[in-house]
Amino acid sequence: MVFLDNFIADNKVISEGESNTKRAESLAEYELSRDSEFALVKIKDIFFVNGIGVLSIGKVIKGALVKGFKAKIGNKIAAVKSLLARYEQRNAVAEGSLVGVALAGIEKYDLKPGMTIKFVRVGKGIVEL
Repeated sequence: MVFLDNFIADNKVISEGESNTKRAESLAEYELSRDSEFALVKIKDIFFVNGIGVLSIGKVIKGALVKGFKAKIGNKIAAVKSLLARYEQRNAVAEGSLVGVALAGIEKYDLKPGMTIKFVRVGKGIVEL
């Protein structure tokens, strides 16, 4: 893999001075967020955190989960506000990753452990819920 001297990921310029590992993770995350259309996430646990809202812990079993994806849960639309994987905020996580997902638009009681949720990219004519 060839790295450019500088590239932009997550509105930050990644420069030569940063480690190759960090640069590779940023580039991979950018590619995931650009190319992913959907993600299936199996929910393991659900919490309510003051100031954040509903936080679900789960595993991405298919596809890649990207901040901004939406899912229809019952008659409500849930939106991915933020992602946390390996103790770091992410814009996208790959298949097989354990992830904490902050969700907007739903309540804790709308989710149950063991549920599998399909998140999709909405907008730009890709998918309508």
